[in-house]
Amino acid sequence: AEDAVSGGGLYLLYKTIAPQGKLESPEAVIQAALAGQDAAATKTLDHFISWLARLSSDAAMALQARGGVYLAGGIAPSIVGNLKSGPFRAIFEDKGKLAHLMHPIPVYIIVDRFPAFKGCAASLAH
Repeated sequence: AEDAVSGGGLYLLYKTIAPQGKLESPEAVIQAALAGQDAAATKTLDHFISWLARLSSDAAMALQARGGVYLAGGIAPSIVGNLKSGPFRAIFEDKGKLAHLMHPIPVYIIVDRFPAFKGCAASLAH
């Protein structure tokens, strides 16, 4: 699952959707999708967001993450607008009879470029 919702997974999905596609990196796929320049890139990003929502909600249910789900990495911060305005939240909460458990769980996107280093520094300071 982690491989699917990573840069490599996003690019593999793009190459599956558009085998002859000209984009050569996950960053290029995201940029083209956000700019509306490539229909396959847009479709790729839509699928990626759906997978991210489903996998995040599965983890939240399994771990009973009442305090929230934190999305980190290189992709989530670059697609914050799509995560907020698109179907992410509806997909995240779509758990049938258990949807009521998902509604109160917040989802946070870590936008700091180096959160791990800052966390290590804070830990060492204490």
